[in-house]
Amino acid sequence: MRAQNLLIRTTVLLFSLLALQLTVCARASGLEMRGDTIYLIVPDRFADGDPTNNTAVVPGLYDNTRTDWQKFWGGDLAGVKQKLDYLQAVGATTVWVTPVYQNSPVIGTYHGYQMQDLFRVDPHHGSWSTVDGLTCDMHARGVKMMLDISLNSGPSTSAGSPNGSQCLLKKDGVVVARYTQDTDAWFHHNGPIDWNNFTYWDQVNKDIFGLADLNQDNPNVMDYLKQGAALWQYHGVDCFRLDAAKHFEPSRGREWMDAVNQVAGWLGKPGTYAVGEWYSGGAWNSESLWWTSTAGTAQFDFQLEEQLRGVTGEWKSMYDLRDTLNARQGAYGTDGSGGQNVHWQVNFFDSQDTQRLIVPLMQKYNNASEVHQRIAMALGLLEMVPGIPMVFYGTEQYLYNDTVNINGVAGGDPYNRPMMTSFDTSTLAGQVLKKASDLRRVSPAVQYGDIVERWIDSGLFIFSRQAAGSAVLVGVNNGWQSRTVNVSAIPFPNGSYADVLGLTSAINVSNGTASVTVPARSTVIFSYLPNPLSTGPISDGRCSMAPPNMSGPPPSGQIVIDGENIPADFAGKLRATQINPTQFGDSNGSGNGSELNQLFVTNDGTNLYLGATGNLETNGNALLVFLDTGGGTPDPISATTGPPVISGIQGTQMDEGFAPRWVIAVRATSGSAFAVDLVDLSSNTQTSLGSGVFNSGSGALTGGDHPNGELVAFDNGNAAGVTGTTVQDANTASTGIEMKLPFSTLKLMSGTVKVMACITGGSGYFSNQSLPSMGISSSQVVGGYVNLGMAPIDFNRVAGNQYVSVILSGISYQTFSSLSQARLLSDGAPVTLTNQTGIGAFSALGCYYVQDPEEYAGIRVVRQGTLAEIGQKVNVSGFLSTLDGERVLYATTQALGGAAAVPIPVKMGNSSLGGISGGGALGVIDGLGPVNVGLNVSTWGRVTATGTDSIAGAFFYVDDGSHLSDGSVVGGVPTRGIRVYSSFVIPPVGRVVRISGVSSVEQIKSESRPRILTRVPSDVAVID
Repeated sequence: MRAQNLLIRTTVLLFSLLALQLTVCARASGLEMRGDTIYLIVPDRFADGDPTNNTAVVPGLYDNTRTDWQKFWGGDLAGVKQKLDYLQAVGATTVWVTPVYQNSPVIGTYHGYQMQDLFRVDPHHGSWSTVDGLTCDMHARGVKMMLDISLNSGPSTSAGSPNGSQCLLKKDGVVVARYTQDTDAWFHHNGPIDWNNFTYWDQVNKDIFGLADLNQDNPNVMDYLKQGAALWQYHGVDCFRLDAAKHFEPSRGREWMDAVNQVAGWLGKPGTYAVGEWYSGGAWNSESLWWTSTAGTAQFDFQLEEQLRGVTGEWKSMYDLRDTLNARQGAYGTDGSGGQNVHWQVNFFDSQDTQRLIVPLMQKYNNASEVHQRIAMALGLLEMVPGIPMVFYGTEQYLYNDTVNINGVAGGDPYNRPMMTSFDTSTLAGQVLKKASDLRRVSPAVQYGDIVERWIDSGLFIFSRQAAGSAVLVGVNNGWQSRTVNVSAIPFPNGSYADVLGLTSAINVSNGTASVTVPARSTVIFSYLPNPLSTGPISDGRCSMAPPNMSGPPPSGQIVIDGENIPADFAGKLRATQINPTQFGDSNGSGNGSELNQLFVTNDGTNLYLGATGNLETNGNALLVFLDTGGGTPDPISATTGPPVISGIQGTQMDEGFAPRWVIAVRATSGSAFAVDLVDLSSNTQTSLGSGVFNSGSGALTGGDHPNGELVAFDNGNAAGVTGTTVQDANTASTGIEMKLPFSTLKLMSGTVKVMACITGGSGYFSNQSLPSMGISSSQVVGGYVNLGMAPIDFNRVAGNQYVSVILSGISYQTFSSLSQARLLSDGAPVTLTNQTGIGAFSALGCYYVQDPEEYAGIRVVRQGTLAEIGQKVNVSGFLSTLDGERVLYATTQALGGAAAVPIPVKMGNSSLGGISGGGALGVIDGLGPVNVGLNVSTWGRVTATGTDSIAGAFFYVDDGSHLSDGSVVGGVPTRGIRVYSSFVIPPVGRVVRISGVSSVEQIKSESRPRILTRVPSDVAVID
């Protein structure tokens, strides 16, 4: 996307002075791109490879007639994959796709420039498996993947009008920021740029074209952009195009570049590459040079674009082109490796933001044959000038639509993005592009040779380039007649050289001189190439790894917890395989070396079983198994109890979507013994499960506390699996650690358990051995991720998900119709509650309450999605727990029925609210009556104070004369009475009210205190 108002001003003298001081710009990318030809695709308009996704998200966004230019037309990533043969046949070596991450589900987002969720593939384009299939096929062909990414903007501020409900950002489906409720300052709110009068501050802090401007000064925003990019890198993206680069600070661009280069290194790649869309940038734009140098990126050369279009249509002379090319060679500075940085910039004459060049050519010449020759001429020239060529999809097919847009431009946006209708590899333009691209890929002269003028007049330009013993001679003639001239100082040995493009006769070079014929409307190319550069597939070990078997048959027979025969015990329950050679030492079966090879997880309805093949060095290293059983833990990790390694990993932030409550720490206490500790990360408490003996063949633990029959066995004699140089045999290890963990120990709150296993040093130094594995590696060589180092570690910045999700099956739920019986069970007990009645739903708290027919007890039900309304029948299954002094059911399934009689509110005084301890129910401070938490209740009294909190919202206090106090202070005055939450009515202080609602509990001053949650306006009645 680019600004289309031609009144954009040049910047201030400061940038000119800075540019004059540039001698070294961005260092050359570790990812070699100078031999590439970038082919830009708007996927929705290229090829429809999977018609089933055409109506994804909102069916009305798709137009099967392809007449509504703002709707989706069906192209997708599967279509790109199907056309890879074609793309290679026309010379594409890097495929740039406009954004394919999830956009706002509104009309006008087919092009992808309204980012809503950087962590998901837009369903119109496919899924992560689609991306993986495409990038793996591309890499096998030696083709790179370039992703268009916005570091500047989110969705339109009016997305989902009239209230902008879709102007938000998500992280893998979870809303992290809303433009209309931006309490954490993810966006700027400074209005749109006035293109007729703006400053540099406006340029980087205001909205462009109605898109919500991201606040990159917010570390959360930068983390979002870095982590999202890392995820795409993990799925095969090699390089990036940065949308609207001029509209964010280059220092933030540098910060982001440093992060993606680090991820590329972790993935075993030499680095990444990014090119910024700095509209109007080029050799004569000092601000763009300053931005590029500071950010460490390349840029699109808009000034050269103007010259290439100009000479193609005879609006510019060859002298204009020559002057621009000369200015470019020194303007960009050197690349830190002795070369000119100009060779890393991207050149183009067509793009998704411009009127296709073919449109004004047809307007001028009105002759298709004439115009097709000129397009071919422009492509040949584009390939041969210094810099990386970029071709817009369909240019080689002479694709265009000349409908006049709302700005009065024929073939302007959106009509410059028609559906690709032809994939003919025999067009003149396609043949020229392919032959020139093939030469660029292997010729040092074309990739990084300086340009030297050999002949010029207004319509003919001949130049040479040479490097590393190779040379090219290029002639371009935009006139109507063939031209033959004598050219001297040609850097070729004596001999005959054919035109690479096959458009003219060979030249015979003698002592550097030759007669050169350049046909009308043509580019010709002659090459001397004694030592071509080599090309080939791109190494991508991710593509050769067999996917884990996540849904195989259950284990045959009883799992024996002995540390032996783990793959056989857990048949079909493989969850992850190691793809990093160990950097903690190779094991030879004698207690040295630490490695993790494969992870297995299953359950039998009562117990969770885990197996991990590998070894643990008996030098203080620890095997940590993190378990997310629901309920979560503070992030980053803050626990301090347990063995020293737990304190050592403080500050570590786990992957988004992974909030472990438990960590099982296994560490050698001697050469023959190991200890097992269970740490509750949420409560910062530790249970020693006891000790075991390596290689004993038994899971029995001695000492410690393991009342539920926990078993852990560790056979440390493995000599197979990964080594320090290869992961090829990761699946050959059969021994390691096995665990049996009863659900009652883990106190489940969810029907899905998430697991991560990793090896650390005793003080919290993270190795590269984790399962699921981080990064990718060739199966034959050292690569992938190195050891992560000392905690704290942010696993969001490590590619891929560092956890596996296991859906529990076969769980035996105890069925109750009486809540008074169910409440007596321990935390983690799986229960089904039948014949319950909904008495109040509270979306802000993510819960509803049910009351049983006995009207003696209620319970809070926590779940995502639909909540039971007042007076609705409910059958619900889940896991019991305790939260803030209340018994809570974390729901896994529910069935909502028809209407039921709402229980009559139980009238009681303030001192009775909350109940008493005993009988398995937690007591509440000042609660003197029966166990009544979660009941439909009523009370009365005088309003003594009002206030708000960040969780439940507005509240007021009601004192019935008992003068209770929960210890809180509002407006500098200690409160009296019971706290009542209401989103409907907040009566003034001093009024007498009658209150109905759900009796509940919350933590105030670290103690459980009663509260009432009102549900409807009539729950608050002012009496006086």
